[in-house]
Amino acid sequence: MESSIRKTLNKPARNAYIDVLRAFAAYLVVVIHFSQWTAGHHFTDLFSQVVMAEVRVAVPLFLMTTGFYYDKLVASGRFRWHLIKLLVMALLSTLLYLTYSIAIEWHLGTLGELVAQEFRPVDWLSWIVCNKVPSVPHLWYFYAVLYALCLMRLSDHYGNNRIPYIVAAVLYILLSVSNFLPFIPEYFTRNFLFLAFPYMMLGRLVAKHQARQTSRLDNRRSTLVSICIGSSILVALEALVHSYFISPDNPIRDNYFFTLPTATALFLLVLSIHSKPGRTIAGVAHIGFKYSAYIYIFHIIVGHRVFGLLHSRGYNSVYVALLLGIPVVYVLTILLSACYVKWLKPLVDKLCLQPLVKEK
Repeated sequence: MESSIRKTLNKPARNAYIDVLRAFAAYLVVVIHFSQWTAGHHFTDLFSQVVMAEVRVAVPLFLMTTGFYYDKLVASGRFRWHLIKLLVMALLSTLLYLTYSIAIEWHLGTLGELVAQEFRPVDWLSWIVCNKVPSVPHLWYFYAVLYALCLMRLSDHYGNNRIPYIVAAVLYILLSVSNFLPFIPEYFTRNFLFLAFPYMMLGRLVAKHQARQTSRLDNRRSTLVSICIGSSILVALEALVHSYFISPDNPIRDNYFFTLPTATALFLLVLSIHSKPGRTIAGVAHIGFKYSAYIYIFHIIVGHRVFGLLHSRGYNSVYVALLLGIPVVYVLTILLSACYVKWLKPLVDKLCLQPLVKEK
């Protein structure tokens, strides 16, 4: 394990503290999907609404990280291979969860309802166009990243490098406006175009200006902390506006307007750290680098088991979820991800990727 950590941190293209941020974002993803299990789907508890709004910064942080490394990925000549691996991961994850969902519904005797509600022609079209995976909502992320990477590569062919950034800014404004239009389905904007592309372009922009901004960042950490705190407060206020005035029945949005400055300030704050990581930081960075994608994939299955057990014992409080259930799910998912990477991933790569390598 220690040698693996050293190998991760010795990679010249990687920033250990960004990988720590990925591990943190993976934890927040678990919070997103399981704090509502105890708070209730209508989020009548004020504390739960604020928590659910604040932790939405998780996916933007993941997307910014992908955009941050985009130019290095293209320069390495591994861009197409990365797309293939991402597509294989997305399809295998979808197959896993479709099988899991079908097995559960079969056991409950409601398989017919699942097919009728989630596998209509319009659902398949939504999957292809808007990244809304039937019966597996959280896997939209992998398809959105895949599409957005292709869109970024396509935009590279334009002579004017400012156009993609202007387009990304306009798309983000449209996303923010759509939050105040409750009749627009979430998956219309929670996709590669309105969410993934703008944040990934933001991460790319940060990477382009990182070298000349390093000294400035070092001198502005207190400013970045203030921006992060201030924008987080504004996110909470924005969430309350949705709760009381816009859509009381479903107040939680996938992204808030002030989530962007919160994510940007956090990302820049991490980039301002230059100290050599100690053993603890190195271990967390290893989790972020090696396992964060698999945590995103597997945490739903682990969480179903853990929270099913908690509910059967009568533990339904949101505080139990935040202080006990979610940390347990996170740790168990890390262990499951580590086992997968060590024993199953080599077999999956051999079966799914090696034939593609030979063709290549």
